[in-house]
Amino acid sequence: MASNDNYELIAKFLINRPEGKGLERYIKKHALDEEQSNLARTYLVKDSDTDEIAGFFSLKAGMIGANEVRRLGHTEFDSIPGIEISNFAINDMYKNNHKGQSKTHMLGYTFFIDLILPIIEDISEKLGVSVLYIFALPEQKLIEHYQKYGFQRLPKKIEQRIHRRIRPRYDNGCIFMWQLL
Repeated sequence: MASNDNYELIAKFLINRPEGKGLERYIKKHALDEEQSNLARTYLVKDSDTDEIAGFFSLKAGMIGANEVRRLGHTEFDSIPGIEISNFAINDMYKNNHKGQSKTHMLGYTFFIDLILPIIEDISEKLGVSVLYIFALPEQKLIEHYQKYGFQRLPKKIEQRIHRRIRPRYDNGCIFMWQLL
């Protein structure tokens, strides 16, 4: 991620939808700090023909709680190791520059299948993880996309418990979605 060329390309990264501006802010202002602090790995997806950034995604280690039980005034739960897709965005500038071209068709799905899953599979061979999860922006269209990728929502009550325990502050209002590896 860290090269002068990448910094210039990142500065041009654009998300048009207001609810996605946090992702744009992340790649421009926070990704490098998290990378250097070993809090997350951010992968820039570049078009090999034009060298433009088509999108990016970030992965981090995590866990979710399951089988929650209240005992003697405290909550016990099983921790299930996982990997969080903490950021996942397509560059609207890239899509605008290549409008109508096949390279922009199903871009998010292509990133997920061809780039994210192979990394996840490699990690899961080396480290015990059993779930992949994401906190999706609360947009029905986006949630439906993630369902096509194999993610599912939890029953409302369980989702609320997970949100109390692990939802990052910046994901306020986002929807927890998961899948078994």
